[in-house]
Amino acid sequence: MNKTNSIFVKTVLAGSLFLAPQLYANACPNCRDATKSSPEASQEEQYNEAKAFNKSIYLMAGMPFAIVTGFGIFLRKLLQKQKPN
Repeated sequence: MNKTNSIFVKTVLAGSLFLAPQLYANACPNCRDATKSSPEASQEEQYNEAKAFNKSIYLMAGMPFAIVTGFGIFLRKLLQKQKPN
């Protein structure tokens, strides 16, 4: 296994270890209480609203990491292009 594959495997493993606990995380207490306090909403609507809150939180938390990772990959490719053989 060469160095590039090793770095890739380590990055994927680290990302998986970071994201695995997030699959079972719940919404914040304020969001959870807000969905329960709406009396006109059915149980399914409350569940769907909580799922939407969770997905939006994951998106907001993950976006900075995605941007930094993309920028890092761009810089790495740019530097490898300029590197003399």
